[in-house]
Amino acid sequence: MTNSSAPLLLDIVNHVVLPPKLPHQTDANPDLVEAALASRLRDAAASLKELTTGKLSEEWQRVYAILQSATTLNAAHRLDSTSLLPAFQSLQPGFLLILHIPEQNAGLLIHRQDE
Repeated sequence: MTNSSAPLLLDIVNHVVLPPKLPHQTDANPDLVEAALASRLRDAAASLKELTTGKLSEEWQRVYAILQSATTLNAAHRLDSTSLLPAFQSLQPGFLLILHIPEQNAGLLIHRQDE
């Protein structure tokens, strides 16, 4: 790890766990932190898919696909019908849409219920 990546790694850790001493400041580059965290989550899911077999491997592939979809849907930092409509239309049972609503500092999980 280089000195230049240490602050980014610390910011990522602060988003994953509740540190004993809160940072009391916003991230220097929140878009970079968000992209790095999403990338690490996708990499972890891909690694776990490769390390498992059968049904478990399929589930990790599903997690990877959900994370990839979330990255794509939330990339513009705003949600609109142009991106949401195709995502809703192609949503399959067993999959999730993860949406970030920055104005509300909220997340929304949407799934399709089996009929």
